[in-house]
Amino acid sequence: AWDTDNPMWNSVWDWHRGAAPANGGVDGDPEALLKALGSEDEMEALQAAYGLAQGGQDIAENLSALLGDESDYVRRNAGYALSAMDGQAVPALMEALGNADTTRRATAADVLGDIGRAAGDSEALLVNALRDGEQVVRLNAAHALGTIDGNGLRVGALADALDSEEDEWVRRYVALSLLRLGSDATEAVPQLKRAALSDANRYVQAKSLEALQRMGTPESTEAAFDILQTLRWCPHTGIGSGF
Repeated sequence: AWDTDNPMWNSVWDWHRGAAPANGGVDGDPEALLKALGSEDEMEALQAAYGLAQGGQDIAENLSALLGDESDYVRRNAGYALSAMDGQAVPALMEALGNADTTRRATAADVLGDIGRAAGDSEALLVNALRDGEQVVRLNAAHALGTIDGNGLRVGALADALDSEEDEWVRRYVALSLLRLGSDATEAVPQLKRAALSDANRYVQAKSLEALQRMGTPESTEAAFDILQTLRWCPHTGIGSGF
C-alpha cells in the first residue's frame, strides 16, 4: 500500500505525474531535520530532505546555505530538498549563484539543472556562471542551460562557449546542452559545425554533429552533410598506414 505520509514517496509520485510539489509546511522540527541531513543513515537523511522540501520558500534559504557545507552528505541532501521544491527553490538558488564560495555556486547551478524547466528565471545568471573562473561552476552551468526554460540568452552563450572554452569537459556539456535544445539552437549552427570538424575532443565532435542532425533544419542538415563528407577522408591514412 502507498504510504501517504511518506514525503519522499509523495515527492517522487508528484514528479512522475508532473504535479506541483506539496507545500504544506514542514512536518516536524525544522532544526532537527536540517541536522539530520548529515546523518550516516541514508533513509533518515532522505526522509529529512523530503520533509524539509514541504516547507517551500520558507525553508529554502536555510537549505541554500548548506550547499557549501564541508560534508558531501549535507550538500547532496540539501540539494535533494531544494530540487524537490521545484520552482519554489529558484530564488534562493539564484542568490547562491552569486555567492563567493565556489562549492555553493557550483551546487546551486547543479540543482537548478535538476529542477529543469521551472528554473527559467535563472537563465541570465547561469549564462554569467558559464564564464565563472572555476571549472566546476562552468560545468554545472553548461548542463543547467540545457534543461531550463529560457528566453534566448542561453543559445548564444553556449555557442560562444563551444568556441572559446578551454576545458574539454565543459565543452562536452555545452555540446550536450545544445543537442538537448534541438531546433531551438539553430543560432549555434556555425559553432557546432566548427566543433564537429576540429574540436580536439572526439566526444565534443560527436555531440556537435548529433546536435546538427537533431535540429533538422535545411541549414543544419547541409552542415551535417558537409562534415560527413569531410570526415570520409581519414587524416591518419597514408602510404605508411593503410588503415
